[in-house]
Amino acid sequence: RQYQRRVHGVFYTGPIDAWFNYEAGRLGYRTLDFKKEVHTGDYQGCAVMNYGDEDVQYTRISEHKYFAPWESHKNTIVFKEYSRKCDESDIPYYPIRMVEKKKK
Repeated sequence: RQYQRRVHGVFYTGPIDAWFNYEAGRLGYRTLDFKKEVHTGDYQGCAVMNYGDEDVQYTRISEHKYFAPWESHKNTIVFKEYSRKCDESDIPYYPIRMVEKKKK
């Protein structure tokens, strides 16, 4: 906020409630936990695959060798993303819509 007077625009990427110093309270957020796995060969055939099925515990898998397809690697590294409720000490990734209405 200290830079607002010196610049013509601001591109803020943090939590919107933090920008306003939590004047209206904290918003509900989800955070992510990442699990790294190393595999031989190919794991999923693409850089990112999203999983929306309720039976699957993780929400996304990223296979990093596909971000640089001009390189060739025998092994592959994947990260599985697990979503959960965000505590104050966590990094907030996604705001939760209508938290108060969902509690009812």
